[in-house]
Amino acid sequence: MMKSKVILEEDDFDLEELKKKVVEDSTSAVMTFSDVVKKESDGADLQNLEIRIYEGMTRNEMKRVKEQILKEFNINGIVLVQRIGILEAGENAMAIVVSSPEIEEAIEACVSCLEKFREYVPLWKKETTIDGKQHWVEEADELHSLYNRMVKWI
Repeated sequence: MMKSKVILEEDDFDLEELKKKVVEDSTSAVMTFSDVVKKESDGADLQNLEIRIYEGMTRNEMKRVKEQILKEFNINGIVLVQRIGILEAGENAMAIVVSSPEIEEAIEACVSCLEKFREYVPLWKKETTIDGKQHWVEEADELHSLYNRMVKWI
């Protein structure tokens, strides 16, 4: 039975626990990607990153990406995790965990999932520096471009 899951949450995650969710008897490879909140951006030290979502749209797009990966690759399972809220520098922000009977499939599925995730899943990110300055990571033009790409994919 295929093991797959999409998780949106404020709490941090444990990659080893996520791996357990996708491993089956036929698994020979687990590919894991973890995105962490960087500690520096454009020469400024960051205190935190606030990640905002539009719950229904973000969850639906994450599910759509997951389903595409399940159709395109010979994998045993996939878990996509996106944290939301205010995350401190150095903390986990996002993860993709893929298991497969084939090493190449696990790698290719994880890379493809990351590309699709970045292209289609709507997230709004605001960085706060240690001196209290804030700015949105995506500019309005980039958000408009994201929306247009999403509409084409749907």
